[in-house]
Amino acid sequence: MDSIQYASGLSGPQPMPETVRYDSAAFRLAYKMMHLAARLSRPEHGTKRRRIKLRGERGESIPCYVVEPEKAQEGKNCIVYIHGGAFVAELSKFNLQLASTFASELGCKVFLPEYRTAFRVKYPVPVDDCMGAIRAIRERRAEFGIGERMALYAESSGACLALASALRAREEGNSPISYQMLIAPCLDCRTSGESYRQFPRAAIPTSMIQWAWSNYLDGKEPENLGDASPLYADDFHSLPKTYIEAEEFDCLLDDAKMLYQKLCEAGVDAEYHLAPGSYHGVEAEINTEYVKKLMAKRRAALAKALAE
Repeated sequence: MDSIQYASGLSGPQPMPETVRYDSAAFRLAYKMMHLAARLSRPEHGTKRRRIKLRGERGESIPCYVVEPEKAQEGKNCIVYIHGGAFVAELSKFNLQLASTFASELGCKVFLPEYRTAFRVKYPVPVDDCMGAIRAIRERRAEFGIGERMALYAESSGACLALASALRAREEGNSPISYQMLIAPCLDCRTSGESYRQFPRAAIPTSMIQWAWSNYLDGKEPENLGDASPLYADDFHSLPKTYIEAEEFDCLLDDAKMLYQKLCEAGVDAEYHLAPGSYHGVEAEINTEYVKKLMAKRRAALAKALAE
């Protein structure tokens, strides 16, 4: 850690205490308070939002926020934002703020499904919920006033759920997903990359990622490993165009690198973007010039994808 030099203008993350217990009551309470802050927050950037219900895979109800500009363009393709957080975090105020920025700057509707998380359920339920939400949004596109295609935006463990959903949608045929943007993706349940040993005490410690996978998979590898941990999918062909962003000082760095290599080998149109001097969760420093430029780059790529 002594050799890490964050980009100019960044303060860097606050190290997580080594004594933290990820399954403790205090840890769960912290996530609940973050979700409560999201529920109590107000729309920003001249947007409006509502909370709807989507029908899931087995008829269950999936809550979902819809964030949109005051005057949304009818028939425009939408963004489905699958949030991250070690498979256990519920939607946060930051997620809604970021969705408001996307809606305002890109003039599109942003859907944020509140999939069930791994403090309550285990794999495959979170993927089922995300896939169910994607299907429901597509089926109700006339009601929502959106186009036939959607872009997925996801970070960290959310990127795992997004990629798993894209793989499932491809298998079903006629996938509505035309683009996916995966930020600091968490994809390898075996934490096999060298970056896990290179940055074990970075912003998100290797120990937390290992706990997150064990909790999500209920302590065992499932038979369909490529669905649960999509870095191990057997086949990546015919996936949508993919934008991958990796943070330089992140134990998840090699997950992004390995995914990019696999997509290229499968002939998928993929881009790999390394954020130099960055770390997992750098968006917290949103008022710095570094993060403003990083977010502008993401928005520009999303704008292009939505227009295609």
